[in-house]
Amino acid sequence: MKDYTSQLEEFDTAITGNKVKKLPKNFDYSKVIRQVDDVAPEMKRQFVHGKKRGETTHISELDEHMKWKKGFLYGISGWPQHGKSEFTLFLAVLKAKFSGWKWLIYSPESGSADEFYDQLAHTFIGRSTDPFYTNQMTMQEYDSALEFIKKHFFLIDDDLLEENNLDASPETLRNIAEYY
Repeated sequence: MKDYTSQLEEFDTAITGNKVKKLPKNFDYSKVIRQVDDVAPEMKRQFVHGKKRGETTHISELDEHMKWKKGFLYGISGWPQHGKSEFTLFLAVLKAKFSGWKWLIYSPESGSADEFYDQLAHTFIGRSTDPFYTNQMTMQEYDSALEFIKKHFFLIDDDLLEENNLDASPETLRNIAEYY
């Protein structure tokens, strides 16, 4: 029988960019197994009292289909230029305004930091930040939006990552999130 271990290791490294971590000899595999008895008390508590529910999006029609649950990773997909980012930022602004949530965002496709924050100000106030348009917000509204954004939104800047010789790997982003 042929040994494919080294080929699998090369494949894993090519896909993940990480070397495969070898388990120590005589590794106790029971350390990574969780049996039902380990979690039964919590399961029974939930059976009696119910599971933790997600939080409202502040849009009742949407709550029927989705609610925010801390610790979950949400993926929103669709065609390019069809409002996914706008919609997601709108939902984030609602959670920040009504629930006090804070957001650390990495969005390299959103352009410069000032453009990103202007987009948030527009979403928060509901009027443009650009004097080209007739519905431009007032300076007082703009200041109010910037104050709100300062308390609730933080942007991981792609240019600053590059300046500091950091890649935007999931590991780097997780480390930044844990720090922040």
